[in-house]
Amino acid sequence: MVDEFFEEQAEQSQIKAEIVTKYFLVWAKIIIASQRKYKRENRVAYIDLFAGPGRYRDGSLSTPIMIIENAIKDPDLCERLIAVFNDKDENNSNSLKQAIGSLPGIAKLRHQPQVYTGEVGEEVVHSFATRKLVPSFLFVDPFGYKGLSLKLVNSVLKDWGCDCVFFFNYNRISMGLTNSVVQSHMEALFGETRAARLRQRFETDYVRPADRENFIIEEMTDALREMGGEYVIPFRFRNAAGTRTTHHLFLFQSTSLASSECAKSCMTTAKRNLASQDSSTARLTLVARAYSPCAARSRTWKNCSLSIARAGP
Repeated sequence: MVDEFFEEQAEQSQIKAEIVTKYFLVWAKIIIASQRKYKRENRVAYIDLFAGPGRYRDGSLSTPIMIIENAIKDPDLCERLIAVFNDKDENNSNSLKQAIGSLPGIAKLRHQPQVYTGEVGEEVVHSFATRKLVPSFLFVDPFGYKGLSLKLVNSVLKDWGCDCVFFFNYNRISMGLTNSVVQSHMEALFGETRAARLRQRFETDYVRPADRENFIIEEMTDALREMGGEYVIPFRFRNAAGTRTTHHLFLFQSTSLASSECAKSCMTTAKRNLASQDSSTARLTLVARAYSPCAARSRTWKNCSLSIARAGP
């Protein structure tokens, strides 16, 4: 199953890695400028708990490698960046260590990247929750939904300057909401009340796929906002035909208006870069990853649609 995941990631890695990398770099500039102005902590952190290997099956660079490559080029990040990576698969961790160690200029980093192997659970959440973190950028991209929880996100976002981006596996989560076997995972993700409300709605009445998606994303967005995430930006991936949402969907949560606007800009830039490529593969990828019209009845999707309209080509 994990092998299938990384085969699949090879198709998605370009736009996903570009959005996350660009967002992180602009976020870091905002935080570092504030640190200088107010003489605050002189470190920033990038945390990826489901980091994967150094490269995907098609040879493309993974997000961790793109982050480190860009950090090496930036004198401020060379001095300040603390990069922490983790994966439960030791083969992936070893692959990532080797890829990081072979990067030209890696010795420039004052703090060498740390790579761990382990499951993401309550122990990790407790570790983050019980300490004051330096400004941290948390990227959570699990296979499915195990390990992704509101507690995990909040354990990082509680501190100043911290942002989070997570990859929301829509198809698996949609199916999981009415599956009693994974009820605890759904409650960890949405909270008990919201998970129960969604489960009751879907078990009681037939809900059209588009409406089901709106209900799920709106509940997720509201849950994040209740934790203090003032700016939440969902980014939807569609299938190649553009007829339905696939099992991948980005949700951006930002505690800073500036980085929230940055996220929208990064999405648009990634879309344009794909559009500028000549290969048929790139054109198909653009169709599959392009922004899609949002349901007018949903306040969450309506706001998303308006910002896309302003930023589009």
